[in-house]
Amino acid sequence: MGRGNGPAAGNQYGLYGLYWLYWDTATGLLLGTTLQLHEEKALVEILSCSALRLCRGHPPEGRSLARKVSPRERREQREERERLSRSLIPALPQLLQKFSAEPEAVAALLELLQHLELGLFRTARMERHLEQVLGQIQEVFAKHSQPVPALSAASRALRALCDPELSLHGLGDIARGRLGDSLGDRCQLQVTEMLQAVSPDEEDVYALAATLRRLSALFNDHDLTPWALFVPLSQLLRRALDTGDLPGQVTIPALSCLFFHLFWELSRVPDSGASPESVRDLRSRASLLLSLCQSCLAEPEPGLREKAFLVLCDLLLLLGPGLPEPGLRLGPEPGLPTQLGLALLDLVFSEEPETGPEHQGEH
Repeated sequence: MGRGNGPAAGNQYGLYGLYWLYWDTATGLLLGTTLQLHEEKALVEILSCSALRLCRGHPPEGRSLARKVSPRERREQREERERLSRSLIPALPQLLQKFSAEPEAVAALLELLQHLELGLFRTARMERHLEQVLGQIQEVFAKHSQPVPALSAASRALRALCDPELSLHGLGDIARGRLGDSLGDRCQLQVTEMLQAVSPDEEDVYALAATLRRLSALFNDHDLTPWALFVPLSQLLRRALDTGDLPGQVTIPALSCLFFHLFWELSRVPDSGASPESVRDLRSRASLLLSLCQSCLAEPEPGLREKAFLVLCDLLLLLGPGLPEPGLRLGPEPGLPTQLGLALLDLVFSEEPETGPEHQGEH
């Protein structure tokens, strides 16, 4: 093989552990038809891992740097990262489309995207490829409903493409707005229908759960508070606690979305110069969420109890003495420490009952 498309020479091989040297060859194989699906997925993993090592500048796991990296080697790394980016950016939309139904492959490709030279979208006149990548990210949210791995990777990739320091971040902002509109409007409609239903329909419950999981994944990296989901979701969770007719697949992501909503609001307090009225409203929402979480600790669903425990711990830290706005500081209710202690014993230190054949009939 020639060296035209290979990495800059020499010391870099041992330093970064790059066993996959020809990016164009790898993408060509992946976009072709000669490999079986399991071979393609393995090649995506190899490509992603080797490229991430280059972009991050780290040696392989378990290998320490025996010497200081020279300026020449750093320069070679930067040059190879740019070559990698120029090779992969045009191919990424096609790769994402080809593997759109494979969550692990999609997640690996989107994780890699975050570490490329994203400025090349502008300087190398690759705006069309950026628009295609953003379209594929929206497709990931349409096709997948589990946060890990595909949705969380897509959310992080979208965050990288919305970075204000990126010259074309406006395209990312537009894509994020469209995705927020789609999920936010759908959530509002589905929650309204669920609150009005006497007995929830199984298909409606499944559809709402999928929407909430997508929202939770996006909310983790993006401020979705403009879509005003706190009130409807708090009403949904209250209804679930009162009636017990909604499963954990709905209540757990709903609780996550409520926490993210409050978190993003609290993150703006130091810089917003909030009025006393807005501080009171935010404090009221924080008190409501604390109360809902405390009620969730008594629920039979283990996943909901665990989520409520984690959210309560985070809220008590966020709303504690370190909060810059004194009017928002909230302490625990008198019985909450005991309740948290019991939840900790139940969730962490309790042993699962033995159910094997050798224990059957034992009492």
